[in-house]
Amino acid sequence: MADIDFDVLSLSDFKTWSDDALRCYLSLHSKSVNGSSDELATRVFVCWEEKIPVNEAQQHRMHRNLDSYKRKLIIDDRHS
Repeated sequence: MADIDFDVLSLSDFKTWSDDALRCYLSLHSKSVNGSSDELATRVFVCWEEKIPVNEAQQHRMHRNLDSYKRKLIIDDRHS
């Protein structure tokens, strides 16, 4: 797998991302997560180009939710 040079990304690079990845990126940067795949990729590209900072409160919420989901997926064999 080739290394990605994040200094020279183009819109076509972001169009290869999944819609979930695009929405996650946009959510972390407090941008709208609605629209077609092309609209999402374009919005991510603009956000990346303009170096929009990550919303730290949103990042904390997403990590907390992910941790919560992971805990719910753990099967405790001691009760079997």
